[in-house]
Formats: sequence, C-alpha cells, structure tokens
Amino acid sequence: KNVVFITAITDPNRPERAEPYQYCIQSWKGWCQRNDVQLFVLDEPLIENMKPNYFRYYCFDLLESNEVQYDQICLVDADTIVHPNCPNFFELTDQRFTAVHNDGDYDWIIRSVENYQYEFPEFSEPFDIWKYFNSGFLVINKSHKKIFEDLLAFYWRNENHVLSCQKRYGTGTDQPIINLIINELRTPIKLLDYRFNMQDLPRKNALENFLFLTIPGVY
Repeated sequence: KNVVFITAITDPNRPERAEPYQYCIQSWKGWCQRNDVQLFVLDEPLIENMKPNYFRYYCFDLLESNEVQYDQICLVDADTIVHPNCPNFFELTDQRFTAVHNDGDYDWIIRSVENYQYEFPEFSEPFDIWKYFNSGFLVINKSHKKIFEDLLAFYWRNENHVLSCQKRYGTGTDQPIINLIINELRTPIKLLDYRFNMQDLPRKNALENFLFLTIPGVY
C-alpha cells in the first residue's frame, strides 16, 4: 500500500501546541480509509534535542523496522487537514519526488535560500525560487532514500551551524535544506498544484466564510 506518514510530537514544554493534531490525524484517517492507504503516525520523539521536523527523514527506517510494506510515502505535517474528497495524489506523482510550490511569503522564501547558500557554500547551484517547495507535503518512494541520507548526513555534519542559522535567521528548519539538497542533486521534481498544500490561507482571504472548503484539497 501507499502510506501517509504524520509526525505529531507533543512538546512537554508546550503541550497545548499539539492539541489540534487530533483534527489532522482524524481527517487523514478518514481519507486513508477511502483511498485504501495506510496511516502511520509518529508520536514519540526519536532523538533528544533534534527538532521533530527532521524525524520525517527517518521514515524509510521507521516503516521498515515496523514491517510496513509500502510503495509511495506521503509525508505531511501535523497541522494539515485533508478534505475527504481530496483527489488521490499518489496517482499523480509519476513516481517522482513530488511536492507543492511554497506559494506564500516570498520575502521569507528568498531570505531562506540566500541565507543558507551564504552560510553553506557547498550549496552552489543557482536556485529557481519558483521551484521552492513546502516540506509539509512530500510524496516519495524508495528511489529517494539517498536524498534523505544526504540530508541527515549534512545535518549531523553541521548540527551546531544549522541550529545557529535556524535561530539567527528564523527562515525554516529542514525546509531550506531539503530544497537546496534537491537542487544540488538535480533531482527531477513533480510539482502538484496549490490545492494539495494550501498555504497562507489568511493572506489569500480564503478563511472568510470558509471559502477554502469549496476546494477538495489539503489545508
């Protein structure tokens, strides 16, 4: 089966932040049942002092250690809610690395790329800002294992520097890194349209009268 993988970790210092995760999980549970997809929820921290954003990149090891057979994996953030009639995006990937362009705060996006390329000269490839994707919705398969291995190796090789950049710039945790690694590897990307990761809804006036609910997608 295909798998939807959600990282929903409760921070003991801020437990209230995780309370809404139940709505995310319930929505995906229903969608998975309708589409014959397996749901996997990671609700326990893997590594002390590592931000939970990075736990998703251990998904291959976690699924295999839990004897979960899979074809494709969709990694989604625990602050997403899926419409029950959202199309089955697993059928749209062409078995490529699949994401959605981050259609939101472009000042934040541009600073994200520029800051990390400045801090880490190994990211030397020119970057097309219109291909910058949001890491809160990714569809992958076994052919993408090396990408995640490279990302985790980069993180552990530069842990202190990465944490310093996150604190100093405030322009993302794993997201700029996965974008830049994909760019360096020249990995073919399939970008799905906005409905599969509807970001910045308040900026688009889509929260008024719940207009976004008319679009069967991922909020």
